Amino acid sequence: MSILNVDKIQPIGGGSTITVDATDIQASTGTIRASTFSGDISATGIGVTSLNVSGVTTTTDLKSTNFIQVLGSGGTSDKGLEVRANSTQSTDTNQAIRVRNNSNTDTFKVSYKGYVNNRVTELTEHLTTPTTYLGDSIIHHGDLNTKIRFPSADTITAETGGTERIRIGSTGLVSIGDNTNPDSQLTITQAQGDCIRLRTSSTNNTFKYGIIKQEPYNNNALGLQIIGGKSDSGYSEISIGGGIDGGYAATQIDFYTGSTTTTATGTKRLRIDSSGNVLVGTTDSTIYNNGDSASEGIVLRNGEVIDIARKGDLQLTLNRQTNDGPHIAFYRSGAAKHFISTFDNDLVFEVGGSSSSYRKHRFNSTGDILLGAHGSRIFDDSSGTNVVVDIYGGTTAGKRGILALGGRTGSDDADIGTIQFVNENNNLATAANHIQSKLVASIDVKSETTDGNAGSDSGGHLLFSTKPETGAIAERLRIPSTGGIELKTDGKGIQFPTTQTPTYSNSNRVGISSEMRYYETGTFVPGLSSTVLNSLQNAAFTDASYARRIGRYVRCGHLVFVNIEIKMASTVTYTAGVSDSTAPPCIVGVTPFYYAYARRFAVSGEPDYNPCSIFYSSSTLANDTLYAVLRREFPGSSYIQITKPGSNGSNQYNSTNFGEVFAPDATIAVSYTYAIDSNNNDY
Repeated sequence: MSILNVDKIQPIGGGSTITVDATDIQASTGTIRASTFSGDISATGIGVTSLNVSGVTTTTDLKSTNFIQVLGSGGTSDKGLEVRANSTQSTDTNQAIRVRNNSNTDTFKVSYKGYVNNRVTELTEHLTTPTTYLGDSIIHHGDLNTKIRFPSADTITAETGGTERIRIGSTGLVSIGDNTNPDSQLTITQAQGDCIRLRTSSTNNTFKYGIIKQEPYNNNALGLQIIGGKSDSGYSEISIGGGIDGGYAATQIDFYTGSTTTTATGTKRLRIDSSGNVLVGTTDSTIYNNGDSASEGIVLRNGEVIDIARKGDLQLTLNRQTNDGPHIAFYRSGAAKHFISTFDNDLVFEVGGSSSSYRKHRFNSTGDILLGAHGSRIFDDSSGTNVVVDIYGGTTAGKRGILALGGRTGSDDADIGTIQFVNENNNLATAANHIQSKLVASIDVKSETTDGNAGSDSGGHLLFSTKPETGAIAERLRIPSTGGIELKTDGKGIQFPTTQTPTYSNSNRVGISSEMRYYETGTFVPGLSSTVLNSLQNAAFTDASYARRIGRYVRCGHLVFVNIEIKMASTVTYTAGVSDSTAPPCIVGVTPFYYAYARRFAVSGEPDYNPCSIFYSSSTLANDTLYAVLRREFPGSSYIQITKPGSNGSNQYNSTNFGEVFAPDATIAVSYTYAIDSNNNDY
């Protein structure tokens, strides 16, 4: 029911305000101007210039040439405009706000589909040809630091927790994590940990895989696989260029490196081609038959053959064989020259070609090494306990086997070559001078040069060294460069068989020693004394009483050959207690090697009297016969006693004296030989 139903309401007599207290106003057409209403208004086709409404307004078609402004209560944060649908139906047709264009088609409409605690839970936008203008941000309600922003022209960012996470810049570049200096279509920055992780599932302990692909030439959905990975309970796998999820496989994979950290593009170092060849340092898979080509590098052909080439020439081919034939071939100028092959279960070195006549060296199935075409070899002997090196000169007369050890030095007494003998059961492998050294003997050659071998004419000494038990190895014998034999161990000599059986030997003999230890020549100074039965053997003359006195000896083994010559001066002087009549005259200090009564080999087995030959000349002797004997008697040292014969022989203690034998200008020469006892220190 309407109280007032008119086509037009206008103040009479002018003015701009009409106050209506009625609760219901309807107008089919016309204009309401500058009016204030306190009730509900229902209008169809009414143009409103300015409308100030207090309360709720429901309109079917409300037009304004300016705008509609609805203000909330001053000082409140509540809504300024509330729009409600006609019902609570959850349908898209109950639009709360609907905007149309001149063609009466929707350009924007919003509908509410339900309420939870008086709040909208879902807002659906239907945009046909939308254009929505926003300010700087779209902010999550109740979470003000989570937003989508438009910080500058042509730029979009997304923020969470007040921090920018992703940005699309004005040039279309996308950056995640940090937008500083992006220079790729996608830049991801992560301070630590993963930057990109791919997975097909987030469930623990399940099979997963991930793939990065490139759009292929034909835009096929399968894509070109760049890299993929699989992870399962028993394995983890990375596949490059294919192998996962049916993507297109690469026809070749190249690897590049650069010489510096700023090298652009770099140099191709390795390629895996479509045939499975691996090419290192080259892209030419045919270098194996490109003799003298410009290619260089390494090629693994089909997983079976390895070719190694330098620029201008193939050098080496490694080939997998299933039967007898070459496995390794060495090339020159594009042609195979030498081979390492297998024949009859042997490893064979073929020199100059590949046939039986070129097989120069061989390792056979038993481990023997066969060298050359003449049968030289290293092998186990028939007992199986010894290794034999056999350098065989062959069947041609005059040919011989030679073992050559070479060295190079310009220094004197430097090593040139060595043959060592090693006991592996000993302890120390490296310390040659240790008592536990494995080295127990060696044959060495050392150089001889006085000018640093400036004349390239050095000589060589041959050395023999041995190691005694619990002792260190040392040189024992040397053959010097000029010849001869030098024994280097003091107290040791040449050992002959301990029991020798020469033809027609005397069976009554008792052998004492068969070792000839020494050979030595030398001199000594003899003296004269009469006190021969004590250890003093005091001198009978002063030193000035001698014009000449000397003893010469030659020792060979345990035999010493001695010659003594004494010539008195024209004037002699006796020492205290000695005179011309003192007897017996004796020569003392006559055994350069020990020969005394003490430490004899056996009391009954060694002579204590050793006759000597004597020459004498003295003015005080007239038709006299002198005898000389080397004697040893306890406790003094050995001495030579000079006597004249008498009753019962020549052992006449006081048959002559110093005055007769050693008068001024007298000369005495005595020769004798004595044997050193086998058990004394000098033996």
